Amino acid sequence: MGHDYERELRGILNGDPKVLDKMTRTGSDAIVQAYRQTSQEPFLVVRAAGSLGEGGDLVAMRNGFAFLIEVKSSNRDTVHFSESSGALHEQALGLQERAAEAGVFAVYAFRLKGHRKKDPWRLFTLPHAALEGRASFLARRTPALPRTASETFVLRWEEGRPLHHFLTQYYEVFEDGVSPAAPLA
Repeated sequence: MGHDYERELRGILNGDPKVLDKMTRTGSDAIVQAYRQTSQEPFLVVRAAGSLGEGGDLVAMRNGFAFLIEVKSSNRDTVHFSESSGALHEQALGLQERAAEAGVFAVYAFRLKGHRKKDPWRLFTLPHAALEGRASFLARRTPALPRTASETFVLRWEEGRPLHHFLTQYYEVFEDGVSPAAPLA
């Protein structure tokens, strides 16, 4: 089931018309416009081969910018990384370390299942000091992956940055302004 949401996110970022049609049926104009922007200026998104938890599930690239994406989905609005004997927490620490070593932007993309009224995707960053320039700009505007009182990572859907906000800002920062609006239909 998790692979379905990886494919969905990849389809959004790649500008796949079938995925975009499905995802923009009930969204606001802002969501539709941001998602449809990818049909005009798509990302190249590849699935990380043998995704074993420390390199992310997907790598998205466009116009000299690349970022790692770890995809999580749930029908609950909160995912505690202390579940699974702490394996998710260790995975996040590993991804954060690898991203820092490479100086790349890494995000968790959290898909709330069955959510249709708003953008169902939320992004969280794994911040580190090695980010510079425009990647640092985007990272500072994306909430850091929260931690509990015991310092374990947790995903709280409501606290994340909606994917359409991220896309809108990406195109403004990296593409020197948004190109003419994509059709809303």
